[in-house]
Amino acid sequence: MLRSMFHIESVKLYRRKTFWLELAVVAGITVLLFGLIFFLQYLEEIPKAERALIASLLTLPNGVKVSLALSSNQMLGGLLMIVLVSMAVAQEYAWQSYTLPVRAGIPRPLILLSKFLTLLGAALLLAFTALGIGVIMSALVTLAAEGQIDLSRINVADLLLSTLITAYSLLPYMALTFMIAVLSRSLAASLSIAAAYIFLVEGIAPALLTLFGGVLAQISLLMPGQLATALLTATGQTASMQIGSDAPPPAFVGVDAPVAVIGIALYTLVFLGIAIVRFQKQDLAG
Repeated sequence: MLRSMFHIESVKLYRRKTFWLELAVVAGITVLLFGLIFFLQYLEEIPKAERALIASLLTLPNGVKVSLALSSNQMLGGLLMIVLVSMAVAQEYAWQSYTLPVRAGIPRPLILLSKFLTLLGAALLLAFTALGIGVIMSALVTLAAEGQIDLSRINVADLLLSTLITAYSLLPYMALTFMIAVLSRSLAASLSIAAAYIFLVEGIAPALLTLFGGVLAQISLLMPGQLATALLTATGQTASMQIGSDAPPPAFVGVDAPVAVIGIALYTLVFLGIAIVRFQKQDLAG
């Protein structure tokens, strides 16, 4: 039954123009960024040393990491997934799409679980799109800058792991938006509340709590978005946005990677659990 519902939800998701538009946005912005940075090194105002650092940012394998970092939770990917999750979950209340599987005898928790798994697949596709575009653009820049591609510099396992980490970093905001969409049953509310949380709560609260130090500062490190940032930082994803190997390490200090992985998983389970409990009691026809 889960497989059937997963297939149905996948068909519904992949028929949405929004999903394919978001993949196009990821590809387009990545290509544009690579193009702009690449041509910066040809400006006479930029010293030769700086040009070399710029080139190192875009060539293999650093360029792929940059592409993945752009699609992570803390940058473009987080916002795109909030939009996609809101539309995939909240819009179906207005369309009364949930009533059909419920009347067919499909357990309500199974309906939401299959939808969330489908959205998780979308997050993976977004990350792998970033990987593919990053490989292509980095290869082109490497050929232009060095005249050849040294395949020995490419660690396939490391790039695949970085792609999975990028997708995993999207989970906190995905699960939070999923819960808000179920609780509010409104596309506008889901988008606005999730965006407000990102920019106002996650954007301001950690800095304020850190000023007080002690327990409050430790609590700020355990917020959903902060855990995702800690994971990206601990695994070198955030560092890939720095130009050249001489760039200073990121100023962000968070929990260790294993703690971040567990914390993200717990937040995801809690948010999804709240959504399922609420969905069980909702009047879907109202």
